[in-house]
Amino acid sequence: MAAKKEEHVGHSDTNLAYHVPWGFRREALFWEGDIPVGVNIHPFAGELRGWLRQNGAFTLIAPDPGAHPEEVNPYTYQTSVLTAILARSIDAAYEFWTRSLDEPQLEADVERIRLYNEQILYIARFCEASIKQLLFATSIWKPRLATSTLAPLLSTECLGCKGSGKKRHMVSYLGSLAHAYHLCIPFEQCLFEHLKLVGRRRNIEAAHSETQLLVDRPVPETRKKLEEDSIAAGTELVHMLEHISDLEHLMIQELTGIVLRGHNPLPASSVPSA
Repeated sequence: MAAKKEEHVGHSDTNLAYHVPWGFRREALFWEGDIPVGVNIHPFAGELRGWLRQNGAFTLIAPDPGAHPEEVNPYTYQTSVLTAILARSIDAAYEFWTRSLDEPQLEADVERIRLYNEQILYIARFCEASIKQLLFATSIWKPRLATSTLAPLLSTECLGCKGSGKKRHMVSYLGSLAHAYHLCIPFEQCLFEHLKLVGRRRNIEAAHSETQLLVDRPVPETRKKLEEDSIAAGTELVHMLEHISDLEHLMIQELTGIVLRGHNPLPASSVPSA
């Protein structure tokens, strides 16, 4: 997909953010000279969804000491770590709500809150990193996106309109990726609402000073509460991963086609300025 002239594509629904056409950057692939030899995106969302459904494993990817770090999508390493931590948090929650250890009620509730907060925090971090991994491979990428939280990836004010005197509209970076593959409706009418909820939940319950309060109740009830909350969060996560993995698959499929053809249709590029 070659980069296109910068313009904005609107919707008939003015409440939806605009999209920008995009193309893949050279950094979307691995190269030997001028020959593409591999895809610089890993399908973490698809793998994590399979693991959650007990239908496969996820991949741990550590930096290769002999490789050039600048050649690898940095969010490949980061998303790999976050996937593993999230999986361990989910396993730890399962171990807590299924065990029969006799323990003080308040201490058990502290553990419930800790495990739940870990899941909420790392679900949000995983979503951010997996989306940034996809954006990094495209002409949409700007260095300022590296520090973006989840919300600006979904909708942010258009910087191109700044100082133009025109009413500034919203642009969606994730929506722009989905638009290219005709995934606008499932993304903007379903996935975006789930991701907004994940971001709000993380901010309210797991990222700042606010948290759930302790409840002094029988330990079996505390374990049951974590089970219910974890299953609800996990069910929502599986649904979100389905949408993100659809986008992963289509982008990887397109890049694999470039590799199989064995020629270079992509422009030489580096990370654009902010």
